Amino acid sequence: MSDRYPPTQASLGKLALFCLLAGVLLAALLFPVAGTAGMASNHASDLVTRGSADILDGEVPTVSLMVDAAGKPIAALYVQRRFEVPADRIADTMKLAIVSIEDKRFADHNGVDLQGTL
Repeated sequence: MSDRYPPTQASLGKLALFCLLAGVLLAALLFPVAGTAGMASNHASDLVTRGSADILDGEVPTVSLMVDAAGKPIAALYVQRRFEVPADRIADTMKLAIVSIEDKRFADHNGVDLQGTL
């Protein structure tokens, strides 16, 4: 402020009260947003943990076949149509393509990417 209008205790007190009220109002307005974001994050984390646990336990969803008395398949039941394939039956180009989704330069640094960690 200028010398012509020096700050007074009353004006500084009003400014402090205004800042306090503005902060409380802002916190009250942002509380529901933060709570909703936290709940969504927690739900997403639970979904990932649950799905990861199933895969690590070896419980990957597969296809169940219903057969008749003669052993001929009559129906396939599945939520996700997955078939286990041994690693030796997967083409090398497919393995490299899957790895390159995460790390395009994997073949250049053989697993330790100093540039990527910086």
